Amino acid sequence: MEYKKSSVIEDLQKHLECIDEISTKGILSHEFKIWHDKILTILEEIFGLNSVYVQRFKDVSYLPQNEHSRTPELIKIKAFESGLKRAESLILDCIRVINNNYYALNYSQQSAIEFIENLCNRFPRIAKQLCTEYRGRKIRSIEDEYDVQHLFHTLLLTRFDDIRPEDVNPSYAGATSRVDFLLKQAKVVVEVKKTREKLKDKEVGEQLIIDMKRYSQNQDCKTLICFVYDPDQLILNPSGLECDLSGNHDELEVKVIISPKN
Repeated sequence: MEYKKSSVIEDLQKHLECIDEISTKGILSHEFKIWHDKILTILEEIFGLNSVYVQRFKDVSYLPQNEHSRTPELIKIKAFESGLKRAESLILDCIRVINNNYYALNYSQQSAIEFIENLCNRFPRIAKQLCTEYRGRKIRSIEDEYDVQHLFHTLLLTRFDDIRPEDVNPSYAGATSRVDFLLKQAKVVVEVKKTREKLKDKEVGEQLIIDMKRYSQNQDCKTLICFVYDPDQLILNPSGLECDLSGNHDELEVKVIISPKN
């Protein structure tokens, strides 16, 4: 879901205006749950799922400390109102940050990851369209890994301004040099591969293990996304390979996406 700056601020301000009414409903009310969930959704979209603002909003407590069955109702009401005031203050802080730094926020790590994942899954359709004749013309053909990298780089430019290609000369035998793409602001590196007779399940896994070790030492990379374009479906179990290789490795989040899948 994409937001415009004006609509984000407007939505958050509307939720601020509801606080007095919400305070009369109580913590167990349906109105409070909807109010809370809608604000959380907006903050996650703008700042990212793991951002400090999202975490601070989740940490707001609306209950008394050491609450038990005999806690007076008045204390529960005061705790709920106190929590709403803390939430109100946080929302106002978020509005100020969005107002002053909105366009930078569009490059949050989470939104970057989601965009790239979507691009990887749609890449086969894009490549097919480019290689399809239209009125007797064909834009280009996708012959090898360099063609895939070039097209993927072009598609990244539709979203990101700061893309830093990194030349990689791996030491393993028989491998050709390639280019990875560093999105420094989002701390994401995208690695693009195309399967061939000498690059299937085993070889992809071996290369990625080496890359995990290399990028786990890189302060500019918190997430490594490995996109494997497999048009001839040479990988026998793509879902299994994705599952085996994806995960956290020495504080580096690794995501493997193989597309298309058979």
